[in-house]
Amino acid sequence: MRECGTCSLCCKLLHVRELDKQSGTWCSHCVIGQGCTIYQQRPQSCKDFECMWLQEESMPEELKPNKSHVVLWVTEDGKIMLASVDPDYPEAYKQGEMGKLLQNLAQEPDAKIGIIIGKQRFPLLDPKWIVSVEDNFAQMEKTGLVQID
Repeated sequence: MRECGTCSLCCKLLHVRELDKQSGTWCSHCVIGQGCTIYQQRPQSCKDFECMWLQEESMPEELKPNKSHVVLWVTEDGKIMLASVDPDYPEAYKQGEMGKLLQNLAQEPDAKIGIIIGKQRFPLLDPKWIVSVEDNFAQMEKTGLVQID
């Protein structure tokens, strides 16, 4: 089982409703490179969240969020993969191993990949399902993981 270790990028990129923490800002309980100062009492949405790098042991080290500057995750229903990109590295989803992975995944017939960079949200390659992405963002907002402004 993988561990976050020094990675805490989800603590910056994701919205946490229970803490009134906006997406794109570091959580006040995060010590960058060390972890959560309220780990034992952290909100349920934080307890439930696992990025794809944690879930998929076959993913190379280069795709770890603090190295790739991208947090990969899937919607609650598992239908859409989301790439939350650190706004300080807005091209990160196109580069290196991350770019190769997303390009390969996008070739799958039913691939639905959403890109989030700050307040920008858009589909990767296939605009015909943007309505589904927006619908899923609204659904995710209810869970507290993402805030749609």
